[in-house]
Amino acid sequence: MFFRFILKKSLVILCFLCILSSGLHSLKKYPNDTQSLGNLKQIKKDKEQENEQTDNIKNPKPFKKSSFQDLTQDYLSLMDLNGFYILPYYHSFSGVYGINQPNEIKIQISFKIPVFERVFWTKGSIYFAYTQTMWFQMYNIRYSNPVRDTNYQPEFFYSYPLEWNLWGGKITQVWAGVQHLSNGIGGEDCYRESLKIPSGPKCRSRTAGNRFLAHIFWKKSGFVADLSVWPYVPKRKDNPDLYQYMGYGNLKLSYRSKRHLGEVEIYSIFTNYAHYRGAIRLGYTFKVSKFLGIYAQYFYGYGDSLYEYNIRSNRFGIGVRMLP
Repeated sequence: MFFRFILKKSLVILCFLCILSSGLHSLKKYPNDTQSLGNLKQIKKDKEQENEQTDNIKNPKPFKKSSFQDLTQDYLSLMDLNGFYILPYYHSFSGVYGINQPNEIKIQISFKIPVFERVFWTKGSIYFAYTQTMWFQMYNIRYSNPVRDTNYQPEFFYSYPLEWNLWGGKITQVWAGVQHLSNGIGGEDCYRESLKIPSGPKCRSRTAGNRFLAHIFWKKSGFVADLSVWPYVPKRKDNPDLYQYMGYGNLKLSYRSKRHLGEVEIYSIFTNYAHYRGAIRLGYTFKVSKFLGIYAQYFYGYGDSLYEYNIRSNRFGIGVRMLP
């Protein structure tokens, strides 16, 4: 009995040792099997990343605009008021006066800045805007390249966005504010009762004073109409008949399509049509980069500059313009 018991125990121990030996042999032969089981999720994740990279190479995603591009776009949007351009060639087909020559440079800077947003508990904002236009006799070397004239036009206005359907398009916004327009020249000598203008080197002061101004904008696809009106033009001794030329409103039409921008501005649309003395300005811009375009401008009529409000001009210029 004792030997039978010992034999049974020995067989059990022998079987256990065989199983243990087989397990150890498997671990030595396949040492990475247990690790592979633990890394299945990681292997699957790596495979998914590899597939995603392959898809991105075959079908690349569009790049997002950089912060610099965003900043430039926002900055140029502020300058999209009356045009920001330089015309190195601005030629007058009409007669010139004084010491001036027919070829000159025309420069305009124009921008608007939001001062207060959502004012009066509304969606509207208050803006400060400024436009300065210069006529520079750069090629007039004989007379020291003078600046022929400069117009200054600061203004404050309240802008309110709208979504009113009209004539297949929408009225998008209205502006109301106050505007000052002058050429920055004054003094006691400029207010003589016997002043005759223009007559050579006498007083060059010209001003439209401070006037209330309103705009209404209508848009349909790429077409925009901007109607501006003002109730009066102050009568000043330096320009007693300015209102007869300036009238009481302008109309600006523009159409943008891809790289092309065409503009037509009609001056003095509310005036005495029996003695109409308005003007028209045509503009065309072809964008050559994201923010820059070749710009051509044609003007015919009265008031290319404020000093020339009663002088008829016929001029054409070409240059570059910044455009959002």
